[in-house]
This record gives sequence, C-alpha cells and structure tokens, in this order.
Amino acid sequence: MPTTQTTMNKKKTAPNSVSARKQHADLESVTDQIRDRYEDLIDNVTETGKTSVSFIKKYPLYTLASVVAIGAAATLYLKSRRSSQSKDS
Repeated sequence: MPTTQTTMNKKKTAPNSVSARKQHADLESVTDQIRDRYEDLIDNVTETGKTSVSFIKKYPLYTLASVVAIGAAATLYLKSRRSSQSKDS
C-alpha cells in the first residue's frame, strides 16, 4: 500500500509533466516560427542581392555616379565635423 507521501509526490509530478510537455510544445512552436522567419529573411536577402547586381549591370554609370556622390557627401560631412571639433578645442 503506498504511503501518503508517495501519493502526494505522484500528484505533484503529474501536473509538472503536463506543464513540461506544454512548455516543450510551446518552445517547438516558437522555434518553428523563428526558423520560418529566418528562411524568409534569407530568401529576401538573396533576392535583393540578385536585384542589386542586375541593376548594377544594367546601369553601371548611374551606379558609379551614385557611389561618387555618396562618397563626396560623406567626405564633406566628416570634414565639417572635424573643423567644428577643432574650433571647440
């Protein structure tokens, strides 16, 4: 005949095992969602890369002009920051 303590332990473990199974199922569900999002992101990045490469091949002069313009703007911005920092010192 089981003791009262053994019966109480079984009652305590049963809800915990159900709870653990539910947590495991929830974790698997979240893992599947994250995996799906990751695969979608990889597909989007791949497609964006292909689109960018095709644009560069189709319009090389526009691409070069854009890169030069962005470089010039960055240079002017950095020079203006350096000159304002040297005036403050």
